[in-house]
Amino acid sequence: MCDMKFQEKVQKQFKKAGWHDGRDVSSRYENANILRYSDFPPFLKNFLKEYGDLQVEDCKPFQSNVTNILKLGIPYAGYDEDQYYDEDFTLYGKFLYPFGYFYPDCYMVACDDEGKIYMLGDYTFLRSETFNEGIERLLIDDWSGTLEFHEEKKSWGNIRKW
Repeated sequence: MCDMKFQEKVQKQFKKAGWHDGRDVSSRYENANILRYSDFPPFLKNFLKEYGDLQVEDCKPFQSNVTNILKLGIPYAGYDEDQYYDEDFTLYGKFLYPFGYFYPDCYMVACDDEGKIYMLGDYTFLRSETFNEGIERLLIDDWSGTLEFHEEKKSWGNIRKW
């Protein structure tokens, strides 16, 4: 078991999705031939060991007609080809390790070696500086402190209004 725990309302969502103390799905990931899985940071492997293969509904503190779902599973772990690691390295300045999918917004969820959480899709967002906080922000729909990557400037900045 990893020592990764989240704030109570987020942990409750993991439980609703099937998480329990002592859960270990690491063999699924280790045997799945995920591209560059051996390079995944230890904290990410520990997270996937305990929380992988779950579909977790959000628990936002406001009324909404949309339920966001963080999908954690083998289909969302890693890229299909090595070239995508190289492209992300040159674009963001570091390797990004995909491990989840954020639905219905259609964003890949990834982290870097430091544990920063990113959403990759039509736009690229840096959701948090730390892994646990990033997971929590996704599941409580908290966009405070989120930065957007501005392609034209090749830098991070405030989220633009669409």
